[in-house]
Amino acid sequence: MNDRADIAVASGADGVHVGSTDLPIRAARSVVGAPRIVGATTHSLAEARAAVREGADYISVGPMFPSPTKPGLPARGFDYLAAASRLGVPHFCIGGIAPGNVSRRLGRVAVCSAVVAARDVAEAARAIRRRLTR
Repeated sequence: MNDRADIAVASGADGVHVGSTDLPIRAARSVVGAPRIVGATTHSLAEARAAVREGADYISVGPMFPSPTKPGLPARGFDYLAAASRLGVPHFCIGGIAPGNVSRRLGRVAVCSAVVAARDVAEAARAIRRRLTR
């Protein structure tokens, strides 16, 4: 569940993902409890380190590329990914990921606009999956 720890619990979701303007990670953890997952959005190494200290089970890393869903945020790229990957928690690359730029080098990804804005949603998802698994 994105942003809403209360709805995560009410719906029986496996967890919640919170951004910097949502419920703080520790507060989200107190709402969802164990064993539910709490993930956190990060846009810098400082944010990633703070999320890990606060108890995030995973972090998002990005935006990797310029993204219409993250206007005003610069692309963080592979240097940030490399640094965040050394923090000891799972991570998912976000931001601007599309069939034309996705690669195994990214590892796990979370994709939004490249799929939902595509003319053929299913084919866009398949194209990303093909690029990740080759």
